[in-house]
Amino acid sequence: MAALRKWLFTGLLVVVPGVITAWVLAWIVGTLDQTLAILPSAWQPDRLLGFHLPGFGVLLTLTILLVVGAFASNFAGRKLVQWGDALVSRIPVVRSIYSSVKQVSDTLFSESGNAFRTAVLVQWPREGVWTVGFITGQPSGEVAAYLRDEYVSVYVPTTPNPTGGYFVLMRRSDCVELDMSIDAALKYIVSMGVVAPPDPLAAAETAR
Repeated sequence: MAALRKWLFTGLLVVVPGVITAWVLAWIVGTLDQTLAILPSAWQPDRLLGFHLPGFGVLLTLTILLVVGAFASNFAGRKLVQWGDALVSRIPVVRSIYSSVKQVSDTLFSESGNAFRTAVLVQWPREGVWTVGFITGQPSGEVAAYLRDEYVSVYVPTTPNPTGGYFVLMRRSDCVELDMSIDAALKYIVSMGVVAPPDPLAAAETAR
């Protein structure tokens, strides 16, 4: 029985990561393949090839993003984007949703943005209990005027689902900046501490 139990858990350790990875990739590819619906029926890959081959939606999505990015990077494209933003900002309800989403996307995807660039160690939810969070920016406006100190905006994700979490404002002096990358920090959070990030000091000693 001990051997059977060992073989069972070993099999789970081998199969489960691969199955979950394949499922996530299949979901992403299947979702992006829905973009093929914008193509005329005569241009559909399934009709041209005579069979279904997943993945063409990924290529189409990347192509669209590259074309839009190239167009929006020149003078005419920037003016058109500004005109579109001004138009949407005049539509009730839509403008509040669009402006919020745009501010978040500009912060996350902008090359000059600092959101999710630094992993920190903070005491949460009470003193003496530590967890890993991410600096997302600095408070501004009325919030910054009220705090009157050097505070930072910190996102504290939950485990094992980091898409849910808490937004807190903490003194910068109470945040311990970590050398680990964002990917390593996310793995540490999702794995509930099982997958520990590498020690930079040990890695430096090994490199020597």
